[in-house]
Amino acid sequence: MASAGTFNDSLERAQELFVLRKFDESLAIVLKQLTAFEQLTAGKANDHVCDRGYQCGCIAPVTLLVQILYESGRAAEVSTVLQNYFERPEMEVPFDVLCVWVNCLVAAGHMREAESVLKSYVRATHWVLESRTVNKNDTTNHPHPPVSPMIKGARPPVKSPSGNALHRAQSGVAIDLEAPGYSLTTLEFECVMELLIFRVVLPLRGAEQAKRLLSSDHRLSKEKKQTMLEILERRRVADSLATPIPAPVSSSAEPKPVVPESSGEGPLSSLPFGRYLPYIGAGVAALAAIYFITRRRRVKATIVKA
Repeated sequence: MASAGTFNDSLERAQELFVLRKFDESLAIVLKQLTAFEQLTAGKANDHVCDRGYQCGCIAPVTLLVQILYESGRAAEVSTVLQNYFERPEMEVPFDVLCVWVNCLVAAGHMREAESVLKSYVRATHWVLESRTVNKNDTTNHPHPPVSPMIKGARPPVKSPSGNALHRAQSGVAIDLEAPGYSLTTLEFECVMELLIFRVVLPLRGAEQAKRLLSSDHRLSKEKKQTMLEILERRRVADSLATPIPAPVSSSAEPKPVVPESSGEGPLSSLPFGRYLPYIGAGVAALAAIYFITRRRRVKATIVKA
């Protein structure tokens, strides 16, 4: 088995190649590193079980693997590749790997796959721990530090009410008792739920469905859940105000009156008898002229007689 120094040197070289965008060379090194984990399991490369170990040596190479596939335009292949090293990657990968994986799926536009991965991860989370313990006395020099006895051994009670709250709900996020049980710390679980609700479900399905999904979980603290529900409610109200309300269409609406076509005589021609107004005006002008001429003759005749 390769020493920890050789393992870390290879990883650093893979990271350097990744920064230089030499993805094929970097990927070859990472895959070789992950194959070495065969020696840490029962001899099966696809049976690597670290119980989401926060100290597991697989975190760095697997995280880099996900980033390489995303940057090279192969984000949809991540799940298939991870199955070579995890029996159920959507349930088993460490928390750090999950965050990178989901964000790459979202950035690549694979929203439904991101939703499926997160829901599976949450349903398989049977234990929410206040913290993890670290064995400070362990000095084993290999790339797979031991997982805390608190995680591998006796576990604390499930942080959820008993009874109907613990049931299988493939469409929700309640605990799936038929799936293998894994653990997260309180902070990790809150981060996963925020990813699911705000990064995936909200933009994909809307605030109402995000609220229903959030309400189906009983592992979050009341304060945290209430805060998230308030944010979703504000988003729902904002979306409703931003959506224009279409004008109601009535099938019994009265038809608009037909406006007579203009005959070209001016704006008054559309009124009743409007088309005769020019003639009436001319007649009035003629009568006024006759009146003034007649009156002038009468005045002149009066002056002559005088």
